[in-house]
Amino acid sequence: MTHITKGANAPVPTAPLRVAVGRNRVPGTPAVEAAALLLDATGSVRGDADIVFHGQVAHPSGAVRHVGTGEGGGQLAEWLELDLPRIEPAVQRVLIAGSCDDGVFGQVPGLYAQVVAPGGAVVAHYDVTDASSETAFVLGEFYRRDGAWRFRAVGQGYDSGLAGLATDFGVVVAEPAAAAPGAPAVAPGAGPMVSGAAAPVSGPVPLTGVGKTGAVPAGGAASAPSAPAVAEPALPGTAVPAFAPPASTPAPVPAASAPGPAGTVPTVPAPSPTAAVPAPTAAGAVPPVTVPSPAAAPDVTVLADADAPSWGGEPFEFEPLTFTGENGKTIIVDLPFPPDSGPVILEAKVQEFHFLHVQIPGREDDVFCTDLPDYYGRALLVPPRKGGPVKLKVRHSGKWELTVLPLSAARRLGAGTIEGSGRDVFLHTGPASELKVRATDRHNGWFQLNYHAGDTLDELRRPAEELVHAWNGRRVKETVRIPEGPLLLVIDKSRHQWELTVEPEKTRSASKRRATGVYEGKGDTKITLVSPRPGRPSLVRYEFQDAGHSYGVEARAVDEFGDETDWLNTYAHGVRGTGLTFGSGAAARDVRIKHSGQWSLRLLPEEQAPLITGPVEGKGTTVLRYQGPPTLMTVRRTSRKKEGRLTVHAWNHPYGKSAIIADVSDRHRPALGPVWVDPGGTCFVLVGCPESTKWRLEPTAFTEAPLLGARTQGTAYGVVRHTGPGTEVSFVSTGGIQHLYQLDENLFPRRKVTATSGPLHISEGILHVRAIGDWVIEKRT
Repeated sequence: MTHITKGANAPVPTAPLRVAVGRNRVPGTPAVEAAALLLDATGSVRGDADIVFHGQVAHPSGAVRHVGTGEGGGQLAEWLELDLPRIEPAVQRVLIAGSCDDGVFGQVPGLYAQVVAPGGAVVAHYDVTDASSETAFVLGEFYRRDGAWRFRAVGQGYDSGLAGLATDFGVVVAEPAAAAPGAPAVAPGAGPMVSGAAAPVSGPVPLTGVGKTGAVPAGGAASAPSAPAVAEPALPGTAVPAFAPPASTPAPVPAASAPGPAGTVPTVPAPSPTAAVPAPTAAGAVPPVTVPSPAAAPDVTVLADADAPSWGGEPFEFEPLTFTGENGKTIIVDLPFPPDSGPVILEAKVQEFHFLHVQIPGREDDVFCTDLPDYYGRALLVPPRKGGPVKLKVRHSGKWELTVLPLSAARRLGAGTIEGSGRDVFLHTGPASELKVRATDRHNGWFQLNYHAGDTLDELRRPAEELVHAWNGRRVKETVRIPEGPLLLVIDKSRHQWELTVEPEKTRSASKRRATGVYEGKGDTKITLVSPRPGRPSLVRYEFQDAGHSYGVEARAVDEFGDETDWLNTYAHGVRGTGLTFGSGAAARDVRIKHSGQWSLRLLPEEQAPLITGPVEGKGTTVLRYQGPPTLMTVRRTSRKKEGRLTVHAWNHPYGKSAIIADVSDRHRPALGPVWVDPGGTCFVLVGCPESTKWRLEPTAFTEAPLLGARTQGTAYGVVRHTGPGTEVSFVSTGGIQHLYQLDENLFPRRKVTATSGPLHISEGILHVRAIGDWVIEKRT
């Protein structure tokens, strides 16, 4: 993929192409509508039909079409199709433009234009980084050069909206008073657009040699045939961008207005601010562009009493044991609990509506610490690890009754709806499901729903995972995902009247995930990513919706032994971005998702990573490709705010080795680091930071690194060159962490010289310093 900056250009194949005018999907931001303008040698449109947008979906020649909207992976895009071989010789340029009726382009996050070849490869990508108060924008243009086509990143904005943009290209904007009755407006406050030159002319230039739907050709046929669809099936082993709309059927070519009398100017239909794709009404009409509906998961089954969950061991079974009392009292639950026993259920009943407190002496956490609605509630009681009897301290101002029950007495949570109030314990043994939670409380109490899951009874002792949390009597109306059972769901804070409904999980089937490379879901789960090209790495575009920046919201890699390692988390990598997977050439990879909300992972070809050919600027977690020799690189934060991490790694395939280039966390000071390159592999540069962090990477000559002198000093990460013979030095840092590495000829850390202060010996070569705070390397005499 060619990643180009403003003013740059790149060749494109003379073939049917798709063009996306895209942006990040962020609620509340302005919508962007895409359009194509076909220009002649004078730089003007020749008539109405030379403007293609969602209100006029096809050019009469069928060479340019608006095919609708695609959505996915945290992005939205409007798509245009250009069949370059069919564009008339009179058309020298095709502009790709956008309009923004309900805001300005400075409010549009992640605006870009992307050109996609028939096989799905991205041949040009331009990110707009300097938009501000514009309401219309020319993102790029296709133009002829020496018999071939090229794409240029234009980046020209217009504060005067689509009307101002159109005027520059031979479209006259009529005043509202002069507009024909019923003529649609182009933008708020602007008159309708009409084609023609600004100076007085005899009339619009008619389109010649073009078949028009609805016109009777010379042969007497009723109408000219519809233009064929531009899209072609993807080639084996390739993939179109994840947010592309499905291949469309032939669209009808709109009827072009017949040339009017001399001196008249036809109007151009204005874009509608609401319609995104024309509705299909007649045969051959453009079908609506939608994301395929996910396949439904199997129905949730109701657990029969004879069914027992498999916890990797048998729960402790016993006859219920009941205790009664009044006011405060200490009781002994004289049951032979085994060591490391799983939890049991403690059921409480009181005669009056008063506060109840039940605690195991010596523990900070309470079993009950609440007032009970309807004077009844259930909670989990976790026995001591050593086993044996359990002592309970009870405090209450009236009469109470406590009953200890085995785990098998938990209420079964199956398909359908159950109702209740207060605290309770449920057992779920079905597949992963959607759980609708509805709860109300007129007493301004808290509501909290958690779950305990694990393969063994011992794992059920761990702190619960939160599903729903509400306070001050807030009405609860949420839908959350519960993982595959067995697991325990516990309402452990509540005076609410509640209703729980279990429904099948709405997710893609495994086969559909493999086919599309899209993995979506809600809540904690474990999935298996399947490599679209085994032996090669893949990009992964991820998003954790409605998530904060936390180490607890993450995706973790799981190996064949079940051991987990860090991969992505929203604290270090943001809630959305692009990462890398299958680095060691594996065919599949298990991943554990930890997030209570919606999440998505979308696999993309490695070629979609932008190629570093010079300075690169960007925002958020990103993967770049580097094809040059080993080099140094300057990393700097360009955001005004310093919050959030910013780390950059060099990562080489096929060995899966990674080495840090620099870490400039919470600083604006730039850092210089090495990009190591394995001669037999492919080098990627991985930028990790929150999605709002802006950065700049700049390849830097070795001569920019300081030479080791009698006293060389720096801050945090840095590179030092030593060109003389081996020598003794001392290395000290003001921070608590300091490391000094000697690099090999490929700039990979060959050996760790030291991790402590003090004297050491170094040989000729390049040193990489990784420290917190200031550091000094001083030659010893």
